[in-house]
Amino acid sequence: MIIRPLKSEEINLVGRVAFQLPADQREQLLFDLSCAMASPVNQEESRILFKIKGCDPPSYEGQYSFPVEIRVLDFDNSELTVVLCADKNGRLFELEIIRWDEEKLKGPIW
Repeated sequence: MIIRPLKSEEINLVGRVAFQLPADQREQLLFDLSCAMASPVNQEESRILFKIKGCDPPSYEGQYSFPVEIRVLDFDNSELTVVLCADKNGRLFELEIIRWDEEKLKGPIW
């Protein structure tokens, strides 16, 4: 499994989500963002799991999406939905980019 630093687009996206949340959730998400690494699940990086330095992830008992609607366009102008999720403890967990047709993700226009 590859673990890499977050890309600037990922940092910007998570930061923008954080500033739409209540103060306690915002602070936790920004803290997690400051020490997170990314672990892409697939080659097109449409699904990324986050690893928080110094934080052992809890046993998986589900996740929930932050209540922020995110839509962007792919390079071919197809609409994408981006979902940012937290683990059961409210810690940064996953980013998923959903393309609703049968085509492969080409690259979001952030």
